[in-house]
Amino acid sequence: MADPAPFPRGIAQIVSIPGGAAGTEATVKYMVQLAVSDAKEPEMVQYARRIVSDVPSKDYEGEARAIFEFVRSNVRYRLDPRGLEWVQRPFVTLLVDGAGDCDCTSTLVACLALCLGHGAAFKTVKVDPDRPEEYSHVY
Repeated sequence: MADPAPFPRGIAQIVSIPGGAAGTEATVKYMVQLAVSDAKEPEMVQYARRIVSDVPSKDYEGEARAIFEFVRSNVRYRLDPRGLEWVQRPFVTLLVDGAGDCDCTSTLVACLALCLGHGAAFKTVKVDPDRPEEYSHVY
């Protein structure tokens, strides 16, 4: 899988992702690359700082909660196009589209946390009753 293009170029690119568990692993790996890449950009750092500006100093749990609530309240949940696994750069989810599915919003939350010096990790879960053996959600 290709590394994400430098910010702000590379709004969209097509990459090949295998199916099944290998596809889940590849998607999460790409999500990490996108979050880390965009977390180095001054515009994203400034945005993250604005999100937590009302949180008391050194209230790191409060910062995490503020990031989560901001994304939950301001980014519309939108399904991927049928037949595609669509993973956007965090700046696209935040500043261009204002929408994304679970992998897009999770990548944005991780990116904003990284911008503030926090750690981040992704958790995949099997929640689709029609495909109980497959990972179908990430947070």
